[in-house]
Amino acid sequence: MHRTLKDKKVLITAGPTWVPIDRVRVISNISSGLTGTIIAQHAARDGADVTLLLGPIDGIRDTGYGIRGKKTLSRKFKIIRFRYFDELRNLLGRQLRQKKYDIIIHAAAVSDYRPVKVFDYKVRSGKKRMGIALKPTPKIIDEIRRHAPAAFLVMFKLEVKKTKKELVGAAYKGMLRSKADLVVANNLSDIYGNKHKAYIVDAYGEKAEVATKEELASTLLSIIAEKIREGVLC
Repeated sequence: MHRTLKDKKVLITAGPTWVPIDRVRVISNISSGLTGTIIAQHAARDGADVTLLLGPIDGIRDTGYGIRGKKTLSRKFKIIRFRYFDELRNLLGRQLRQKKYDIIIHAAAVSDYRPVKVFDYKVRSGKKRMGIALKPTPKIIDEIRRHAPAAFLVMFKLEVKKTKKELVGAAYKGMLRSKADLVVANNLSDIYGNKHKAYIVDAYGEKAEVATKEELASTLLSIIAEKIREGVLC
């Protein structure tokens, strides 16, 4: 247990975000939400006051890694569900205005694009071809830093088919651009089940390498606790 995290207020995001196409269809991604959920559980066991913003994930109780029931949760473990990008964005804004968080771990897989036009009805089926124009969504990680300039901020960087050097380099640049304190860098091919090869990077470069979701959660929180002891977070 990382005693340094006791009573620290921790906000964690996890899971995918939806963006609507019409009244019944959405664009999403393949995030399982397990990584953020496991980090949240570890933080709660360490005595932190945890708020988990959890995306549209079904069956987490049955995975063996996720939330198994109320008896396993701390009284200071609060879960707020969302589905759509705008819901997550608004939830974050409200949470960061209403409460001062010490640590924010942004593990949600946020949609980078949304349709330019959203149909307010169900588009009929049977079309041979349908084009959807997309536009970028606002960068939520940047909005988090503006809302909570003093919080210890952890971001995630997912890439596909990158070498370790390319992956760590891209993560480091993203961390500097978003003014985060730590970044977790991972390749899509290295994430399956509870396996999760990742690199944790700080302002000085690579800090640690992990192989599973449980190891990632434990190591990440250990590094955060170390930063607190060093006076990075009071």
